[in-house]
Amino acid sequence: MNYALLYRFGVFKMLQGRVVIDFQYDEEKEQCSWDIKQKGKDMLSKDDLIQLLQHCIGELMTT
Repeated sequence: MNYALLYRFGVFKMLQGRVVIDFQYDEEKEQCSWDIKQKGKDMLSKDDLIQLLQHCIGELMTT
């Protein structure tokens, strides 16, 4: 997912970068694993990454 705008605490921040989420599910073990990598000019903090992921999950749940 690419991000260009992040909204937090009533303030918009202009950001340039990319977050790559590698999600895998092992059907035999019934376990999932995931890894997050960031690329680009701006890096997100842990809190900003969590907010971005929550937003994306919310968007997926409403479609």
